[in-house]
Amino acid sequence: PIIYFVRSLLFRIQRQHDQSLAEILKAIQLDPNDDDGYVSKTISLIYIGRAEEGLASIQTAMRLNPHSSFFSFWALGMSYFHLERYEEAAIAFEKVVDRNPQFLRGRLLLAATYGQMGRIEDAEWEAEEALALLPGMTISQRRAITPYKREAEINRYLEGLLKAGLPE
Repeated sequence: PIIYFVRSLLFRIQRQHDQSLAEILKAIQLDPNDDDGYVSKTISLIYIGRAEEGLASIQTAMRLNPHSSFFSFWALGMSYFHLERYEEAAIAFEKVVDRNPQFLRGRLLLAATYGQMGRIEDAEWEAEEALALLPGMTISQRRAITPYKREAEINRYLEGLLKAGLPE
């Protein structure tokens, strides 16, 4: 399963989303009790615009491992964020930041979530914290490296970051 898991990650980085999903499904088929496989499946599904399926997948992962890592909460938050369930997304991302304050993607998605919620002061704070982790970061850089397949998902994310005050 680990080979398929790694292949899935490589395909995701290369924005070959269909192949990424196919590989992680093979890993899960070989080890259906591995929560990390379901977390990875969640992320693959979100990046191709299937957040509802991603939510079901992360819920499976969290049932398999009741002591979920910050990364599982990040995937949970991403699912909620892209379903526009921002209150639930904020709760998940707050857990991410509590457990791993140095996790840049957690800070950014919390900032974007707060931005989408209209909690501008909180959004700006999180954006400042993210900029402390990666000085000089811009929205255009995030657009270039974030592997969403569809514009709707990337635009929702970047719109939240813009509201949070991240420089263009």
